[in-house]
Amino acid sequence: MLASISPLALASPPPLSRSFLHPGAPLNHRQMATNFGDTLASELGILSSSPPRYILTGATVPAGTNGGVSPYGLVMSALGGSAIGAVMVVDLMIERSCWGHEWAVEMIVFGTAMGFLGSLVSCSN
Repeated sequence: MLASISPLALASPPPLSRSFLHPGAPLNHRQMATNFGDTLASELGILSSSPPRYILTGATVPAGTNGGVSPYGLVMSALGGSAIGAVMVVDLMIERSCWGHEWAVEMIVFGTAMGFLGSLVSCSN
């Protein structure tokens, strides 16, 4: 049975194209971007010079309040997601030897969006 599998088929991984956008594709990319973005927003958002606002009402709240967002915290959440996207790109370039730029930019943009949106969804609970 194994003799019928071509060694070339085992050596060359399938192309990335847009497979990571499939719902069953790397959920860890989405999860890590959301978690890291939310962590950076929580930990570094308290350093913002402007007071945070409660996401549901817009009222000013003390720093560290659950549901409070600041512009600095939102930027940090997006940067956290893009950092995870960049790490995933480097990992896939090393692991799969996929040198290209189209899918790499898409992964970083997707990580940025997941970091930003995940932080907003997380703080609205």
